[in-house]
Amino acid sequence: PSRSSRARGTSAGSSTSKQTKCLDVGFLFGYQLGLANIDVRYKYYAYRWHYAYAKQMHNKLMIVDGDELWTGSYNLSDNAEHNTFENMLVFKGAEHQALIDAYLTNHEMVKHYGHEDDGYALDALIADIETDDVVPLMWNTAITMSLATFQDLRNRIREQCPATQSWLDAPGADTYNTWFNKQPQWFAYCHKSGYPWPNVPEDLRVD
Repeated sequence: PSRSSRARGTSAGSSTSKQTKCLDVGFLFGYQLGLANIDVRYKYYAYRWHYAYAKQMHNKLMIVDGDELWTGSYNLSDNAEHNTFENMLVFKGAEHQALIDAYLTNHEMVKHYGHEDDGYALDALIADIETDDVVPLMWNTAITMSLATFQDLRNRIREQCPATQSWLDAPGADTYNTWFNKQPQWFAYCHKSGYPWPNVPEDLRVD
């Protein structure tokens, strides 16, 4: 089971039904690949995901040895494997190489989001988090990172802005937890001095 599944109290144990539920709701394929020392990159543009501003990719594809392409609606998930109707197209052979090369070019572009200037975007973001009066929780440039890099970035944000840790008794944390899903625009930045979320109307703050 994934760590998120365990956190929700769905530890599977020996129960077949619980094991299935655990896999359906939270199996992290990317995490497992990382444990196998495979270079896995994740695209981040915010400290916390929200559909209202999510700059999402919806490509599902595999490129094998540079000359074979698998693409379609199929997600690499237990849910897609067993519970939903999906499709997958396979292209291989010289007649499809131009298409495969186009997908490879796009993949390389996505893989290097935010690293065009030798990682400047990530370095600049870290500098903003640690030195500015406000902590950016959303950033304009999408940046690809390893899970370890994002965990380090997340910890830097939490250190500079304790109010993002909604499980702690920190000033602003209850307001963040209460309103983020409904009004994410109020939480684009966290202020280090004074109230951390000045965009939240005073009469709606719950701390």
